[in-house]
Amino acid sequence: MRSFTVTDMQWHAGKLYVAGVSNGTFASSLRILGTPFDGSQTVTSVAMYHTTHNQVETRAPIRAMSFQMLNGRDTLVAAYLCSPIVTIPVDALKDGAHVEGKTIAELGYGDVANSMVSFSFGPPGQATPAILLVNDQREAGTGRARAVWGGGRGRGASPAAGRRDRLGQPERRDVRGGPARPADGTAAARLL
Repeated sequence: MRSFTVTDMQWHAGKLYVAGVSNGTFASSLRILGTPFDGSQTVTSVAMYHTTHNQVETRAPIRAMSFQMLNGRDTLVAAYLCSPIVTIPVDALKDGAHVEGKTIAELGYGDVANSMVSFSFGPPGQATPAILLVNDQREAGTGRARAVWGGGRGRGASPAAGRRDRLGQPERRDVRGGPARPADGTAAARLL
């Protein structure tokens, strides 16, 4: 557990965002420290829908994160240790809040995100925002941020209310509202 105390740090808009797990329970937390560093911080508990486990959970911490403007909102894009990619509006990250991010992709079972970087490419004035995701089991992938924007507009992956698959289990839904794809990176390949 100690190795997950801090899993990633990013500087954004004059604040330091620190992802990891809380010290009391194995729950994913996001700390935000303002500057100058004076010891004050906000702590938000963050959860996400994990398609492989078919449940909303807080057990896995954010492993890599970056920031994008999605649909006009400052948004944290987070890759979790247990492989979902999630978006969380920055304005929802309040002290003591419990926030559920929107799952927009799944890297696949056993994959671990190592780093995520936001950047732009193209001529000045026409630059296209993009994300580079480096992970453990597959080659690094880049994707245009508009693919993330598409995921940001829908409801994301979530348990389908009351619907059951052919085995009687709650049916999972992908970012477009259709049945979820296998957790083998297929959805992530389309996104990234």
